[in-house]
Amino acid sequence: MGSKAKSIFFSFLKAAFFVSLCFVVNLAVIFPLWAFAKNAPNVYSVAVLVLVAAFALWKIALWAKRVGAKKALRIALKCIVIVAGISVCVVLLFGFHRIFAAIVAILTVALFKLVDFLG
Repeated sequence: MGSKAKSIFFSFLKAAFFVSLCFVVNLAVIFPLWAFAKNAPNVYSVAVLVLVAAFALWKIALWAKRVGAKKALRIALKCIVIVAGISVCVVLLFGFHRIFAAIVAILTVALFKLVDFLG
């Protein structure tokens, strides 16, 4: 067997080993999660939401520690104002209350600027 053929053979073996390793890890991790989600979807949904919320709070706490509490609070308030304003506008628009949606949009911008001014 030549040097080039040996190199190709070992490359193929490495690739086959990597694919089989990925398959085994997939079975070890994904199959139990799938079984859990299939057998108890409500519990699985709550568990995933709790884990995601805990991770998000942890990342937010680390970020707030890095940038400072006052700046983090101002940015968090701005985000809350924008998300709440857009949500209420969408609900009002789907309810065919265009005038109220426009008023809420204007109040959202005003409240955003107020938070920015006070911060």
